[in-house]
Amino acid sequence: MAVPYYPIRVAATALFLLAAITTVHSIGVNYGTLGNNLPPPTQVAQFLKEKTIIDGIKIYDANPDILRAFANTGIHVTVTVPNDQIPNLTVVRNARRWVTADIKPFYPQTKIHYVLVGNETSTGDHRT
Repeated sequence: MAVPYYPIRVAATALFLLAAITTVHSIGVNYGTLGNNLPPPTQVAQFLKEKTIIDGIKIYDANPDILRAFANTGIHVTVTVPNDQIPNLTVVRNARRWVTADIKPFYPQTKIHYVLVGNETSTGDHRT
């Protein structure tokens, strides 16, 4: 006697969905600064801490005002190295200087979890 396929599929899907729902650990947002009339970083940090369930942000450079504003908030921060700084940071000495100057002064008060190198970078020739 053949085992029906449909109940197995439903059970597998239910288990997959249950696992997916229970493994969400964090909600984060990108914090861009290229707009007009933006609130100061301290106000943004306070708002995210008190009025949302957001527990992580990604910033597009090591902005000291933003890093300072998120100190002791419990919100983790991902810092992006801007594309124009990537060539300079390929030299180990320069990368260490960057970390010493732009990351260490704020850590551990600001929960810097990751440093990303570049934003939407591409190495290929995309001329059409």
